[in-house]
Formats: sequence, C-alpha cells, structure tokens
Amino acid sequence: MSSSEDSPVQPLTERGARTREKLLAAAREVFEERGFPDTRIAHIAERAGVAYGSFYTYFPSKQAVFLELADRLFAEMTDRRALPAGRSPAARIRRANRAYYEAYLRTRG
Repeated sequence: MSSSEDSPVQPLTERGARTREKLLAAAREVFEERGFPDTRIAHIAERAGVAYGSFYTYFPSKQAVFLELADRLFAEMTDRRALPAGRSPAARIRRANRAYYEAYLRTRG
C-alpha cells in the first residue's frame, strides 16, 4: 500500500467532515453486511447517499476506509482512560477486559 493510502484526505469544511463521517458509517455497515471482499465503493457511496466519485474526495481506496475503521475500533477498545490509576494490576486487567467487551458489544452490529 502506498503512503497516500495510509492517510486520508482531510476535508477543509464542516460539510466535508460530515460527508466523510457519513462515508465511514456507511462503509462500516456495508463491510459488516457483505464482508470486505464483496464490498464495492459503489455500495458505500450509495449507503452514504453521496455520488460515487465523492468517495475519492475523502479516501483513496476501499482499503484506506477499512484501515481507518479498524484503527478507530482498536482505539476505542484500548482506550486507556477506562483504566483507573492506582488500582491493583488485577483490577486494572479486569477493567480493561470489561472495557474491551463493552466496546465489542457496541460495535458488533
């Protein structure tokens, strides 16, 4: 993958940011329904309610939108703010596991 696929194009307007978030939400839904191999950019754009070409304004490829979704999910599941400082290691592990499980339940579709 090229470095241009590693970082998304940053929208300059509020409207652009909203459109990008709509594309991310749509991509997540379509990936969950169809799986990565059977998902097409046309499916994502249609679900988001945007023109096919608009997808490429915000993402260089299907892989790029998938990787951003995976990064967001990982960040949510490993959010260190959920781990209270000063607790025993066992308590922190239990809290981390609970936070991971709660994030999984929210994101499993």
